[in-house]
Amino acid sequence: MSEHTTDKSKISAQNLFPVVGIGASAGGLSAFKQFIKVMQTPAMLCILTGPEHTYEFANEPYRQLIGNRNPIGKPLKEVLPELEKDFSEILDKVYQTGETFRGKELPVTLARGGKLERVFVDFTYQAFNDKDGRTEGILVFYYDVTEQVVARNKIKESEERFRRLVLGLPIAVYTCDMDGYLKLYNEASVQLWGRRPEIGKDLWCGSWKLFTTDGKPLPLDECPMAIILKEGHIIHREMVIQRPDGVRRHVITYPQPEYDLNGKMLGAINTLIDVTEQVDTRRKIEASEKIFYDIANNVPTLIWVSDVNGQRTFFNKSWQKATGRSLRQDEGMGWIETVHLDDREMFLKKYTEGIEKRMAFEIEYRLCRNDGVYRWTLSRGKPVYDSEGNFSGFLGVCHDIHDQKLMEQRKDDFISMASHEMKTPLSTAKAYLQLLEESMDINNEKVARYVKKAGIAIEKLNALISDLLDVSKIKQGKLNYNFTTFDFIEMVDSAIEAVQYASIKHTIIKSGEPVEEVNGDRDRLHQVVVNLLSNAIKYSPMAERVYVNIIREKDNIKVSVKDEGIGISKDNLENIFEKYHRVKDPSMQSQGLGIGLFISYEIIQRHHGKLWVESEPRKGSVFYFTIPVVQ
Repeated sequence: MSEHTTDKSKISAQNLFPVVGIGASAGGLSAFKQFIKVMQTPAMLCILTGPEHTYEFANEPYRQLIGNRNPIGKPLKEVLPELEKDFSEILDKVYQTGETFRGKELPVTLARGGKLERVFVDFTYQAFNDKDGRTEGILVFYYDVTEQVVARNKIKESEERFRRLVLGLPIAVYTCDMDGYLKLYNEASVQLWGRRPEIGKDLWCGSWKLFTTDGKPLPLDECPMAIILKEGHIIHREMVIQRPDGVRRHVITYPQPEYDLNGKMLGAINTLIDVTEQVDTRRKIEASEKIFYDIANNVPTLIWVSDVNGQRTFFNKSWQKATGRSLRQDEGMGWIETVHLDDREMFLKKYTEGIEKRMAFEIEYRLCRNDGVYRWTLSRGKPVYDSEGNFSGFLGVCHDIHDQKLMEQRKDDFISMASHEMKTPLSTAKAYLQLLEESMDINNEKVARYVKKAGIAIEKLNALISDLLDVSKIKQGKLNYNFTTFDFIEMVDSAIEAVQYASIKHTIIKSGEPVEEVNGDRDRLHQVVVNLLSNAIKYSPMAERVYVNIIREKDNIKVSVKDEGIGISKDNLENIFEKYHRVKDPSMQSQGLGIGLFISYEIIQRHHGKLWVESEPRKGSVFYFTIPVVQ
């Protein structure tokens, strides 16, 4: 950038130095040069004389400007050949016309230090006369303004980068001056406002109307931008802007002050985050939650809700009525006070496990009612996820199972008593059969066959009674175990032999790896294998084979029993290991009480193992269990 002015003022040695009385003679010029030499000025000064513009004088700052060259007595074109083209014409004109020439921020390329360097200067060329009034030479004043120009250009480049950044942002950003008038805004702002304001004429709001989040008109002087311009305080707030077409958008404003290099506030820059969709989603969720809580509060079932950490946040009115407690008492973990002291440890263990693993759970416990009476209750919890698949907590219900529990207890008590009562006559019948077998005629095959069948029937009945007694012991926590080290393969072979003896149609096929000795209760594990094999035969009446496989998996033994039978539906799979549960299939007329798998599950659990099943209807079933080699 450069600019210049010209005038016709001329100077002489005498009017340059009226105070010291220097004339226009050679002596006067010499004094003029001496005066300039001793001047304490940062300006770069030189004197050019004659039409060749020969250097008569150059002060130290000027010599530094031209690369510390010695110009005295030499014409300009010899000293600065790189500048002759740019300045000779100007200097010639000043010399010929006597008109002063002034330039501003003129870019000049100088050869300094063996390389070309670009600088910017403000300068004045002013002619001076000899004693006869003729132009004798030109007085040159230079001021190096390179730093100012470079700094301003950097600021300008920075402002341009900022401008491009703002214009390219996908969110609404705009700037304004101290009076609030817009200086810059991007297209995202136009889309948000629904209009295109005019720079320098429209105020910062850019919108049609402004409202608070509850729909009340918002005065301009209460807006964050107005506050920061007036008071310098930075505040963020959510507000509503209305477009000219009447559409309203929820935004959050983030204004910041804008300063110059000297710390003077020039205006402000504001960012508007459009949160309309989030607000709409939040309102829909709130409406949905209100509907849920209004239904929830009008059903007789006891309902609760927890957060992701298991802290309960809601209990419906049925819960509050049943327990006689307030929401404030039970929120968080306060509800644990309603659980019987003897059930709390068990309850918290299962509850915590369900929360940590984010899996559904069921817990039977005694709940304290509003009359102080504890009633057996079944609490079910189910994990809940939001629309994006993020776990948000649990939804739970509580069912009163007290009467059912009492009936089940009476049934268990009766079965336990009856089982004990039947043990004695069964033992007597078995003893008489043994005596009969020893005393009968060995040639009477018919009688021998009947005795054998009677013995098998008694063994089955005896096994059933033993299972019933085991169920009673499990219920009371008194099922005894005798852990020893035993030959696992021998135990499995013994179980296969016992089941194979009673089944003529099926062939049991064993495969797998030889396994060393195992630590556990041999008889109880024998009971599990017999149970799984018996079920496999029972539920595959049309098949001829049952498969047993044994493998070693690191520190565990894995056993599988596979059949080719009727299979198990998904509904039955969920409850297959529950007490008294029997697979329902119209094609089967099998006998049994549904307690074998319940007992087997308990035995494997006590061995720190796992029992599970994989099955599909009409495709057979595979029961698996794993136990550690060493307990």
